Amino acid sequence: MGNCSNCGAELRPGANFCSTCGAAQSAVAPAETFEPDAAKPAEQASAVRSDGGTSGGTSAAAQTGQYAAPKKIEDYLIRSIIATACCCIPFGIAGIVYAARVAALLKKGDRAGAEEASKKAGLWSALAIGEGVVINALAFALTIIYQVKAIL
Repeated sequence: MGNCSNCGAELRPGANFCSTCGAAQSAVAPAETFEPDAAKPAEQASAVRSDGGTSGGTSAAAQTGQYAAPKKIEDYLIRSIIATACCCIPFGIAGIVYAARVAALLKKGDRAGAEEASKKAGLWSALAIGEGVVINALAFALTIIYQVKAIL
């Protein structure tokens, strides 16, 4: 059994991905068969799947010790920065703040908190871009109207 090269968490035998941070592991010992200890109660012997359910030790993942990689959590940092620079500063800054929290929460191992921060970062950056589009469209329309009135 080794430790994750990214966060240092203890790895399951033969795991290709860290169950804490989701980082791929390149130098992992060959896969060993996962066999629940007969002395352990059944609820402790159950393997946990990547979707949070239990497999009871009978699934292919539990038998081989291999688990699916957790889905990547988008941080929306680049989109938030662009939205701040081009569109709406207050909403963009809120997006940047939540985007920065995603990496920090993942590093701590709080995937649920990171997913929530990711959703909020995406929302705030989308609102910033949406508001920027609306304001720029209104400014363009008002400029055209002003120019037309000036010509007439």
